This record gives sequence, structure tokens and C-alpha cells, in this order.
Amino acid sequence: MMMALVCISYLLSAVIFAFYGTYRQASWLSWYKRWLIYPCLVIVIELPNMLVIYIIHWQSYRPKP
Repeated sequence: MMMALVCISYLLSAVIFAFYGTYRQASWLSWYKRWLIYPCLVIVIELPNMLVIYIIHWQSYRPKP
């Protein structure tokens, strides 16, 4: 189940980055704005992926009672 969440989250992030890449040539989105948007976009998109992977590792390696 958790691996499915990882796959889905990476698929969604790939779709978002694909749309971000298509707007590269947009005239209203200057180089400076893209430079500011990208770090924020990466943090927002990658945080759920990292959280799911952290939960998987925590469940795998936690001490057994």
C-alpha cells in the first residue's frame, strides 16, 4: 500500500513538473519568476514523497515489542 503511495506521488510530481516545463516559453513567466517558483515548487511537491518514504522506513525498522 505504501509503495503504491510512493509511485502515485512521484507520478503526480512528474505531471506537475511536465506542466512547469511547458510554461517555460510563456512570455508572462520571466526567467526571474521561474527562478523563484522552482525552489518553492520542489519543496511542496517533494515533502509528501519524503514523508511517505520516512513512514515506510519507520515501520520497517522500528523495534518489535
